Amino acid sequence: MKINDYVSGKVNGAYAGETSRADFKDRPKSGEQTSENGKDVVQLSERSREVARVRELVQSAPEVRAEKVAEVKARVESGEYEVPDETVAGNMIKNHIVDVV
Repeated sequence: MKINDYVSGKVNGAYAGETSRADFKDRPKSGEQTSENGKDVVQLSERSREVARVRELVQSAPEVRAEKVAEVKARVESGEYEVPDETVAGNMIKNHIVDVV
C-alpha cells in the first residue's frame, strides 16, 4: 500500500488535537491534588472524617460492659434471672446451624 501526502495528511489531521503521553506524565492522577510547592495534598471527605470519628469511639469503648455483667450476675445469684425455654432452644438451634455451615 502506498501512502502519499494526501492520505497521510488526513491521518495526521485526525490526531492533531491530541497531546503526547509526556503531557500526562506530570499531571496528578484522578482524585489527587498537588499544592503549589509540588507536594502531594490529601483531602478527606466529610464522610471519611465521620467514619474515623466513629472508629475512634468504638475502639475506646470497653469490650465488656462491667455494669451489665454485674447486674446479670447479681440476678442469677439471687434466682431472679430466668431465660424462657423457647429462647434457649432457639439459640441452641441457631448455634448448631452456624457450626454446621
